[in-house]
Amino acid sequence: MAAFKYLTMNDIREALGGRSRGAIYKDIATGRLPQPLLLGGKNLWRSDELEAHLAHLTDAQRAEREARLEKDATAAARRDMRAARRARA
Repeated sequence: MAAFKYLTMNDIREALGGRSRGAIYKDIATGRLPQPLLLGGKNLWRSDELEAHLAHLTDAQRAEREARLEKDATAAARRDMRAARRARA
């Protein structure tokens, strides 16, 4: 079993570049961050779960960006072909 530690809200804020508590709770509500565990009256996140969740989001965003770039490149190629046809006519 991999070692992990519990992260507090302040740890999460620091790891995410100083995001506000409100922004973090919005990220939780929209699924961009995993739900915390409530232990001893504190919201805590397992470091391994948070890392896995962020890695999954990063991979998904990278795939979306690559698909968008491919779509843009295809659209640009079609525009160029239409322009070339008009220039020959």
